[in-house]
Amino acid sequence: MYKELIRNFSEYSPFSEKAKKYYKMASDLYDSKKYEEAFPLFLISLAEGHWLSLVTIGIYYSQGKGIIKQNYKIARSFYEKAAEKGCLGGLCNLGYFYENGFGVEKDENIAFELYEFSANKGYRIAIYNLATFYQKNDNIPKAVELYKKAVELGDTDGMDALTRLYLYRNIGEYEYVAKKCIKLNGSYLLNIMCKRNVNWIPELHSYWPSEDEEINKKILTILLISKYRLCSNYDYIRVLVYGITLNIIKFLMNMLQKK
Repeated sequence: MYKELIRNFSEYSPFSEKAKKYYKMASDLYDSKKYEEAFPLFLISLAEGHWLSLVTIGIYYSQGKGIIKQNYKIARSFYEKAAEKGCLGGLCNLGYFYENGFGVEKDENIAFELYEFSANKGYRIAIYNLATFYQKNDNIPKAVELYKKAVELGDTDGMDALTRLYLYRNIGEYEYVAKKCIKLNGSYLLNIMCKRNVNWIPELHSYWPSEDEEINKKILTILLISKYRLCSNYDYIRVLVYGITLNIIKFLMNMLQKK
């Protein structure tokens, strides 16, 4: 089935204005976590020929959103229909199902093929997923290349992965990582800190200050992504500033002690 989907894949034609209107209304509600209100609008946009709704409806069944109960087989059928209609998201999500064995027999080779096809078409999430495959197989240069492609398309997961590789695998991408951390401050920095519960790592700060320039660069990057555990009810900016300020105080105290 998946080979046929790839062989016959042809991207969808432009949608009608009416279809786009309903899809946008549904997406806005979905982004606001109003899943039950969004669902019927996705159905209307689908009836008007907005095939991307097939992917989102598949996600409803995949994750059990709103009043929809989780059902991987139904989700898979929507992803397959989306792929038939020319939606790369359908192919990519099918790849995720094969990678994890959701509603299908697990097969990482099929997953890789689906990701690779979608990635070659420029689909951001597939590029990120493909990068994780290369990282799992310890092909770090290829993983970094793909993560950077994903980041250039605005992928915050790719930025997270690059930062971790920089910190722990010495990939030598300081300038790129630091600049992207700053550029993606709103979408990446706060998202990573507040939604992913990234922990503070004391041992990485024990080297500050250091005569080793590379370590100093890493510390500066760590300061940018301030690894305090945060909760969603925190004042994000206040806690971020507090975390960075605390580290600056530590630095100054160390400098005074050296004198």
